[in-house]
Amino acid sequence: MATAHEQHETSQWTLRALLADVARFGDHPALISVSGEALTVWSFAELSDRSRRLATGLWQAGIGPNDPVLLMGEAGHDWVVVRLALGALGALAVPCDHLSTPEEVAALIADCGCRRGFVDAAFVPMLQEIAGAEGFELHVLAEDGLPEAPSWHSLLAPEAEALPAPDHRAPDMLIYTSGTTGAPKSFSLNSANIHANVSALVAERLIGPGDRLLLPLPLHHVYPFLIGLLVPLASGAAVVFPEGLTGPQIARARLQADVSIIGACPRLGA
Repeated sequence: MATAHEQHETSQWTLRALLADVARFGDHPALISVSGEALTVWSFAELSDRSRRLATGLWQAGIGPNDPVLLMGEAGHDWVVVRLALGALGALAVPCDHLSTPEEVAALIADCGCRRGFVDAAFVPMLQEIAGAEGFELHVLAEDGLPEAPSWHSLLAPEAEALPAPDHRAPDMLIYTSGTTGAPKSFSLNSANIHANVSALVAERLIGPGDRLLLPLPLHHVYPFLIGLLVPLASGAAVVFPEGLTGPQIARARLQADVSIIGACPRLGA
């Protein structure tokens, strides 16, 4: 049974605590992206360091706790590091389906009131048209930025610095879902909600160091984010992103990255 101190520490859990914890896995692979025959690999130490340095850079750029920030792009290293940095800072991540229509994105922005976004380069023109070139700051989810939208790399601080203590009771993410019908509606999850799911599955030891989980699902959904990303990372396992969602691309990623587990849905298993 956990001691009173341990229960208190658990109740204060945030994504900042996760980043501090996973650094102990050091040089073991944390994220692996497959592109053709090439693999891009970040270790746990690299992921933790970049996320914490980016959180510092976000703070220095004027993004603070509870500020809503749009996150719109395909799953991969860039999406993950920005998402974890937002969580470490205590900002409110607003993940958006990268297949959304301009009308859906406009409705989301109007509803949550975000004025900053991290998006794939292909979405920059759409976001500028929706939100206007002035008053909405965009950064690209790639190493190289655009004249109108610099890369997230431009916000990396030289080193991680102390940040305001995050409130584990405050919303960590704002999710939009239509359920089965109707226009998307929002709901939020805080750090306690996230930790309740992640800690319970980590305790089951379904995955561990040495495992590599192939994740072909979009990270704006709660299930892939919590179960497909955070649980493996908290367990010391690597997350593998395929180049695409076709059968051959998924099969190639499974072989090239030496995958041991696939995080999927019934449709992919058909």
